[in-house]
Amino acid sequence: MLSISKQTDYAVELILALSKLNESELLSLRAFSKQSTISFLFLQRIAKSLREARLIESVRGINGGYRLLKSASQISFREVIEAVQGPFSVLACTKKEQCQLEAMCTAKHGLRSVEAEIADLLGSRFVVSHH
Repeated sequence: MLSISKQTDYAVELILALSKLNESELLSLRAFSKQSTISFLFLQRIAKSLREARLIESVRGINGGYRLLKSASQISFREVIEAVQGPFSVLACTKKEQCQLEAMCTAKHGLRSVEAEIADLLGSRFVVSHH
């Protein structure tokens, strides 16, 4: 079942903070940790996941930090969810390749339709909207 983890919630907060920077600015995770009261170590794990998903990049050095690789208005909630929580799935039974009850399941078609609609919605909704 889909649930937004605390880690994903914090990832969205980090993306929003990064979206407020000018192109030449970088965000220090330590500074963001103090400002947001999110654990620095937890933020490091989140940043690593977002980096691996190519949503943000890190710049090393004394004045280093993080920045977005694309505009936050181009980053969907689904991208953030999948960067942090893994492949998107609303239904526990669709996470597996084959459910043991699939042959007798009478709800699978309706539930898969709902899952597809939610996936489309999360893919079309951006972390930062101009509306």
